[in-house]
Amino acid sequence: MNSNNDFLMFLFVLVGLGVTWALSGGPERAQEKESTRVSQEKVAEQHLVNTNATLGTNTNRNINENGIGREIERVQNELEEVQKELENIKTLGEQSLFKDKITIENSTGGLRKTHPDDEYFILRAQHGNEKPISITGWKIESTITGKKRTIGNGSHLPNSGGVSLERNIQLSPGDRAFIITGRSPIGISFRTNICTGYFEQYQNFTPYLKKECPRAKNELEEFSSVSITDDGCYNFVSRIPRCKMVISQTPLLSPSCSQFLSNHANYNGCVSNHRDDNNFYKPEWRVYLGRSSEQWREKREVLRLLDTEGRVVDVFTY
Repeated sequence: MNSNNDFLMFLFVLVGLGVTWALSGGPERAQEKESTRVSQEKVAEQHLVNTNATLGTNTNRNINENGIGREIERVQNELEEVQKELENIKTLGEQSLFKDKITIENSTGGLRKTHPDDEYFILRAQHGNEKPISITGWKIESTITGKKRTIGNGSHLPNSGGVSLERNIQLSPGDRAFIITGRSPIGISFRTNICTGYFEQYQNFTPYLKKECPRAKNELEEFSSVSITDDGCYNFVSRIPRCKMVISQTPLLSPSCSQFLSNHANYNGCVSNHRDDNNFYKPEWRVYLGRSSEQWREKREVLRLLDTEGRVVDVFTY
């Protein structure tokens, strides 16, 4: 009896659940939910596809645009290089065999001077050169103004008060030459030596000539016949500065002392005493163009150094 009652109660509950499910939509409700879920998944999937397509299109567009941009930039750079090369050819012209052997020093101090005696630039012979190079007959040209000046001869050993032998100016390895616009205070271009400081006593040079002359008191001890007991002479000579000639002599000096001053304490005496010394010649030339007015612009100038064949040795722009 109890078993039958339990079974009837189970059937009653089962029927109630079925009625409730049917009233809430039953199978149609489940199908609708499944359909909604599927639709939502499809929408999401399509959105993802559309998004990827959009991103892919934009990425491809950026890649294409960047690639084209790089190509345009490369072509522009090549054109600029070609234009530079054309300008270089126009400015430089045919290169000389002496290119990189003789160079214009990168300095504008002398080129900014307006007086021809103060206006200058410097040529330098490279230390690696195998032999001296003659610059006589070379030209300096301004490509801006068209002015062109020629380097002439010079004296390897200038003579004070006499005729100096002039010849080609040759720059040995390591030498430099000051190319000065104006006229030489001694009338010629010349190579400097340990005695040329005497020239500064009565002439003005730009740049200033170094006073490297041997001291007069040392010359007195080595080259004179003055008695060692001639204290007046020794005291007088010991006070003479380097590279200074004594013009007005005191009568208190002995004849031998006066003769020493006349023969040895001056440029020609210095040369006679030391021209065979190993350190006599200096690695420097003073080269004068002999012009009476300024030749080169103070700024925005292009100077070309041309060899005797008209080929370009070097170009200096400032």
